[in-house]
Amino acid sequence: MAETTGDLLAAAPSLSSIPKKENIARAMLACADKVASCNMAAFARALGVPKNTMHLWCNGNSIPQLDMYLRICYSFGLKLSTLFTSASLISEVAEIKHCSPPIIKKPKSSSRPFPKEQILHSLNVALASNENPPPAMTEVAQRLGYDLRTIRNHFPDLCGRISARYIEYKNQQGRLKIEHLCDEIRQVTFELYAQGINPTRRNVSLRLSKPASCLEEAVRTAHKNALRELGLIKKECKA
Repeated sequence: MAETTGDLLAAAPSLSSIPKKENIARAMLACADKVASCNMAAFARALGVPKNTMHLWCNGNSIPQLDMYLRICYSFGLKLSTLFTSASLISEVAEIKHCSPPIIKKPKSSSRPFPKEQILHSLNVALASNENPPPAMTEVAQRLGYDLRTIRNHFPDLCGRISARYIEYKNQQGRLKIEHLCDEIRQVTFELYAQGINPTRRNVSLRLSKPASCLEEAVRTAHKNALRELGLIKKECKA
């Protein structure tokens, strides 16, 4: 490494300008062609860098850091100055043997132990709690600090029951919302009629506290029932 860096320092006075991205990209392409038959994905894997990063280097959109230059030179026996100048690039790259550089393996991170008994207890507590609204299984997993898929793999039945309780709560809230909406539709319909205003679905909808689609079956039914109570069901109420 020291010899490679020293070579660049020795060549620095003779460099006419700052190394161009085009020269560096040309060098990277030449190395990829010689070592991996222009397979950028394989060349990137061999050097331990993301494929997208390798494409940026080879397209001249960005340049590697110094440590990557040193790794390439060490792996292929190139001089560092070769990557910055194009004069001797082809001849030196041609001497590279068709072999992959040493693959840089990242140390595997130790997986966190999964406390089954603790998670089991927490799931039972969540299922038996009177929390309102009941938490969804995604929220329970976030509270426990573990991946939802991992928890489901260990406790599919408990997770299913927690999810089912949450879904039932959401469905119940939806039914209550429709009931309140129907009550409001009836009230607004009667108020419009008392004011001498034609209680069409459009007129009723414009006076609701929250916008509601007049195409919903529950809304249409509530409106018809209110008109029937007023004795207007046979009269034409244009929307």
